[in-house]
Amino acid sequence: MDERKGLLDEQYAYYSPVGSVIKRKERDINFTEQNYMTMLNSLNAARLRQKNLQMTSATLKVTNPPVFPISAEVTSRRSIVMTVFIGSVLLIIGFFLVIELLDRTLRDKIRAERLTSSKVISAFPGNNIVRFRNFSKIRNQIATKFLSNTILCYLPNNQNKIVNLLSTENGDGKSFIGKQLEEYWISIGLTVKRLTWHEDFNKDSREFLLAKSINNIYESAQEVDIFIIEYPPLKECNIPIGLLNEASLNLVISRANRTWKFTDQLLLDQVKQLAEIKSNVVICLNKAEQEVVESFTGLLPPHNKLKKMIYKFSQFGLTASE
Repeated sequence: MDERKGLLDEQYAYYSPVGSVIKRKERDINFTEQNYMTMLNSLNAARLRQKNLQMTSATLKVTNPPVFPISAEVTSRRSIVMTVFIGSVLLIIGFFLVIELLDRTLRDKIRAERLTSSKVISAFPGNNIVRFRNFSKIRNQIATKFLSNTILCYLPNNQNKIVNLLSTENGDGKSFIGKQLEEYWISIGLTVKRLTWHEDFNKDSREFLLAKSINNIYESAQEVDIFIIEYPPLKECNIPIGLLNEASLNLVISRANRTWKFTDQLLLDQVKQLAEIKSNVVICLNKAEQEVVESFTGLLPPHNKLKKMIYKFSQFGLTASE
């Protein structure tokens, strides 16, 4: 009986969970079946609705067909674009106009004459463009020849031919231009003597400060056709009035790429007041841009078709044949 009881206990332990497992699986099957039936009913309803629409739409007629507009509706986009365009152009023009009015860089002949109230007779190129380095010598020769021809127009025939080289600051290029003129005039057979304040006279000496003629600072036994006298910067010392008026031309050298300050204008005005002939005080621009130099000398080398075309248009030769 004990063995039989144990056997029955084992069977109860084995078969007792079967009912709950069967119930759980029945619930899963029921849930899956309900989902499937719901989807099937929805599909049938959709197909029925589709067939109903196909059958009823076949008899429909459009009584008022849609009419599309011939042109787009009026918007303010065009006016906005035009306003922005005109405003941008005016802003750019105004910006450059303000710079043109306020900038005090000499730059070219027109600006230099407006700022200094003096005549500009020539310009020397700046050799800062690498691709033009091989042509710097011939470009300087062309500018020197033009300046020489201009200076010779100021030199009288019956008096001492003296050219004073002046500047308001150091580093404007008096020595360079004076040497270029000396070499050119000597090459064409003229007797030239160039005097510099570095070597030939002392700017702080009594002889220079009270000089009334070039003979007070230099005595020469030989006859000289042209004297070139390089003076110290005007901000360091005053030029005696006798030496200014004795000269046939007072050439003020100034760099085109620097600012013309109010002190520079004050010094230049003092020179013009001391000079008896105001027209003998003129300006030469040094280290100017190529376009500025070409306004005096004409087209500078190198010569090519593109450069000739650009130069022709810059001179407004729109219909020129050459």
